[in-house]
Amino acid sequence: MLKLDPDGVYQWHTFYGAVDTDVGMSLVLDASGNTFVTGYSSASWNGPGGESPLHAHSGGIDDLFVLAVSSEGAYQWHTFLGNGSGSTWGTSVAREASGALYVSGFSDNSWNGPSGESPRNAFFGTGNWETCVVALDSDGAYQWHTFYGGSGYDSGKAIAVSATGDVVVVGFTMSSWSGPSSESPLHAYSGEYESFILSLDTNGDYQWHTFYGSANGDQLNSVAIDGDGDIYATGDSTTAWIGPGGESPIHAYTGSDNSNIVILALDSSGAYQWHTFFGSSPYNAGNGIVSGGSGNLFVTGVSGSWNGPSGEDPLHAHSGGDSDLFVLGLTESGAYAWHTFYGSSYVTNAYAITADGTGGLFVAGWSSTSWLGPSGEDPLHAHSGGDGDLVVLGLGI
Repeated sequence: MLKLDPDGVYQWHTFYGAVDTDVGMSLVLDASGNTFVTGYSSASWNGPGGESPLHAHSGGIDDLFVLAVSSEGAYQWHTFLGNGSGSTWGTSVAREASGALYVSGFSDNSWNGPSGESPRNAFFGTGNWETCVVALDSDGAYQWHTFYGGSGYDSGKAIAVSATGDVVVVGFTMSSWSGPSSESPLHAYSGEYESFILSLDTNGDYQWHTFYGSANGDQLNSVAIDGDGDIYATGDSTTAWIGPGGESPIHAYTGSDNSNIVILALDSSGAYQWHTFFGSSPYNAGNGIVSGGSGNLFVTGVSGSWNGPSGEDPLHAHSGGDSDLFVLGLTESGAYAWHTFYGSSYVTNAYAITADGTGGLFVAGWSSTSWLGPSGEDPLHAHSGGDGDLVVLGLGI
């Protein structure tokens, strides 16, 4: 974990884990700056003062973990959940106003809660990955967990919670599936590797789910919910597709041989609103999205060079390398506003974006080599010269 101030100045960093593999995949902050991190750990570990986890590591290949630290980086608590034989990963964490935490991820086998609690919806039982969702209270105590998926591989890649308590999970699936009482999806599965959106309430009860994509390959990597409960998700699609009523995308698929960035909007009931594509050769993916208020959306990820729908140049040109990180501004109706690129001569990728509410955007990712700002500005801290470094980018809007 690394903390910088709004000007990019170092505050603190800290490490947690065991002798094997430990990876933090997502984090969320509360109003006091306490930080909650999820990811996966291949072995058990204790806190810095020898503190035991709230729930022990299952002993499987990988367990999902959640770790809480204070605004100054001081340890608060941590916990593990998993199936004891295979892998369970936490991929994203969200926080409700009451302090409850919700984690999305996947597991390759079923498991019960710390006191033997059964999942709200049972594991399909194929031995493939299934989407899992876990709820904890603000002190890390287990509340519930649930599984969703079909006969193919499924993974929940991102989670968000609305102001009214809708828990929304997005990801990908390789087969169609129904709700716990055989509820059909709002929009049917079209084949192969497809995006899904699942809505639960804060008790883990099913509300609705839907599929979107082509017959080739699609996934959603990030989700945001605005103050009205509207849902915005981004990911990548390998082929163009249309809405459930034959609606064309706002901006057409570019015809790239690999994939395009996709942004999809639904209302709080799961009804389709709009979708749009952006990108070029070779590879493009939306990895992070945030609703910035005042009717704006901001998307980040990895991309080759491209112009806006009317030929608009990027605010900062693509480096010309294999792939740059991008930031794209849209209105909440999907209209293009601006885009920009940053990167080096090889690969720079962004995975997450957040807005500070005062006109600032912060982007996190990694870069294979060093690069300068648009007017030749040096980074606040130099690149290590290794194969890839963490990068944090601050923009004003």
